[in-house]
Amino acid sequence: MLKFLAVTVLGVVALSLASRSVAAGVFPYPVQRATLDNGLKVLMVPMPSEGLVSYWSIVRTGARDEVEEGVTGFAHFFEHIMFKGSKKYPGSEYDRIVTSMGADANAYTTDDLTAYHLSLTRADLPTVIEIESDRFKHLRYSEDDFKTESGAVYGEFRKGRTNPFFVLYEATVNKAFDRHTYRHTTIGFEDDIKRMPEQYEYSKSFFSRFYRPENVVILVTGDFDPGSTLKEIREKYGDWERGYVAPKIPEEPPQTAQRRIDVPFDGKTLPVLSINFRGERFLPDDRTMVGAILAGELAFGETSSLYKKLVLREQRLQFLSNDFGLNRDPKLWSVDAMVKDPADVHAVEMEIWSTIRNLQDSPVERDRLDAARSQLKYRFLSLLSTPDRVASLLARIVAITGDLEAINRLFATYDKVTPADIQKAARKFLQPERSTVAILHSADQEIPESAVRAEQVLLPVETDPNVIFKVWFRVGSQDDPPGKEGLAALTAAMVSEAGTVDLEYDQILEKLYPLAANYRVSVDKEMTVFTGVAHRDVAGKFYSLLKEALLRPGFREGDFKR
Repeated sequence: MLKFLAVTVLGVVALSLASRSVAAGVFPYPVQRATLDNGLKVLMVPMPSEGLVSYWSIVRTGARDEVEEGVTGFAHFFEHIMFKGSKKYPGSEYDRIVTSMGADANAYTTDDLTAYHLSLTRADLPTVIEIESDRFKHLRYSEDDFKTESGAVYGEFRKGRTNPFFVLYEATVNKAFDRHTYRHTTIGFEDDIKRMPEQYEYSKSFFSRFYRPENVVILVTGDFDPGSTLKEIREKYGDWERGYVAPKIPEEPPQTAQRRIDVPFDGKTLPVLSINFRGERFLPDDRTMVGAILAGELAFGETSSLYKKLVLREQRLQFLSNDFGLNRDPKLWSVDAMVKDPADVHAVEMEIWSTIRNLQDSPVERDRLDAARSQLKYRFLSLLSTPDRVASLLARIVAITGDLEAINRLFATYDKVTPADIQKAARKFLQPERSTVAILHSADQEIPESAVRAEQVLLPVETDPNVIFKVWFRVGSQDDPPGKEGLAALTAAMVSEAGTVDLEYDQILEKLYPLAANYRVSVDKEMTVFTGVAHRDVAGKFYSLLKEALLRPGFREGDFKR
């Protein structure tokens, strides 16, 4: 499962890179296509590689396709059971043949695909076509094999639970989605995995529905002869019978309010703040969708102002990363930060939201946008070193679209994205009401409740020129210690009517004066509410002052006596 997570994250990034180069005319290899009578697609990419070849069987089925209740995890299960082989080439014989060739055979499953891949020499390509076609057409496994392998899957799940990032991802998608099948991880829900050994008959129906030629793409890259290779594929796969049954994927309703989740981890870890936005399905011609990918890099990449501040200069974060990936349906676009000080989690979250607002309010510099495009292009080109790397970069696009043609369109769109498109993407997608905020931490580690419970709610009113901020705290006069009645009100006043760490109160008043803005506080028995009001034209400047007052109060003795 750890391997799956790494492949998922890195593969999505690489695919975003891959798309750009082809459209710009820099992808150095031709693509030859064919479709067999039974619907099997074949994509061939000849390239100089000194006799090395990569052979990929891309099944356009992943965790997304598991629509029936109680039987999640079967797309991943077949990644395992496929190596049991067929009557002609049982697992032991399949392994012997692969080993004798010195080939490398492996597989992985993600949300939108399952991929089987071998690295081999050109001379062994006919043999690989023979053994791969046979197991895809005639997979055979006993009920005992099924129970053994499904038990191993549960062991893999338990191992995954020792990884804090798996625990975080599992909790996040389950919170973020109500109906869509993206709400479970690739390995499936735990209860379903426990029951998997009882689902032998269902497993055969799953294979019968999804492992059909119309749902599979063969991708061959490297030093080989396309003519003879296609002839071999037609001969070996031509009698594979059609029968793919497309599942009806539940449509996820629009998200209208921010969701938050606290994720305790039974182990040691620094806290991880994960802000996830409901994204968009892969739309290669849509400048807003493509602009969102660039927005993630510009706002949270290693050259971003936020990265330089929090990771390099202030060293408050272990890492800051973003994943604005490509999916068949709208999934999550994520910003993750590992925070060194648990007490700093809330402040880091506010820094991220502030960065997003700046992205929405001010166009990025054209030079920075061009630099991001250049980085994507040359990072991709640097990965085109072996047939297997080329195929791995293309696999997700193939799975999502069934072809490679969308790469041209996607990268053409990268070149068309403007700073205004980046703003539009940030305003459309990076909104609090589209977000799911997760905070992972060690179970024995205290995270301030302000970080866990904090919520941002935006309620636009078209006819009102003002922006009103309200921040609720679950503390009031009922929380005053005996003998110190009035402490809640006094503390609130020290925030709303006093200086900050950097500014005296008179300096704050001077800054508020030209804005005609103010903030105040009210305290009752159960809660304390800070309210700020500013005209929309100066709301950004006002928010900076309000944020400083709430997050960095000065608690000066002079203010206290006053």
